[in-house]
Amino acid sequence: MKDKPESKIDGDVFYVGVDVSKDKLAVFAGDLFEGEIENSRACMGRLVRGLRRKVGKGTVFRFALEETGFYSLDVHLALDRLGQGVCVLDPGSVRHYAIACKVMAKTDRIDARVIRRYAEANACEPTPIPSPTRLALREAIRTRSLLVKFRVMAQTLSKIVSGSVCRDVLRDVDRFLAARILKVERQMSERVR
Repeated sequence: MKDKPESKIDGDVFYVGVDVSKDKLAVFAGDLFEGEIENSRACMGRLVRGLRRKVGKGTVFRFALEETGFYSLDVHLALDRLGQGVCVLDPGSVRHYAIACKVMAKTDRIDARVIRRYAEANACEPTPIPSPTRLALREAIRTRSLLVKFRVMAQTLSKIVSGSVCRDVLRDVDRFLAARILKVERQMSERVR
């Protein structure tokens, strides 16, 4: 995917594509920066300061990234604390955009480029930080989902193992997980109220 030269930056909205993973961020900011940085607040701070030094005073950065759960939320919160606008994008929409642009390869660096181009083409606006209640509810939903998956695995295994000791352990795990799921569901109900 060819990118147009970054000639006039001063006074504009400037999009930065970020592909988020647990340990690193693939970043594409046109001619200003392309590469990977550690997924940490300190490295994000250095990136923002470095980009700021290269652009005019009137430039507004918008960091664009796909919604990936906990990792994207951490990056969103960190960049927000640094005073940066963050556009959280739907991964399906970005992927369809890539296909429409005939970008079939999927690497972190290519994804960062596609994310940036998508945000730029759609003039994406910053996504507000969810309220603490909404964040806690989102976390509870993800936790419940994970516990349910573990429980299904334990139930399935308890039906196919041949040893009674293993079957008993798996049934204990099932009961434990059922109690934890109930605890999370109660917390979710309280948050909704």
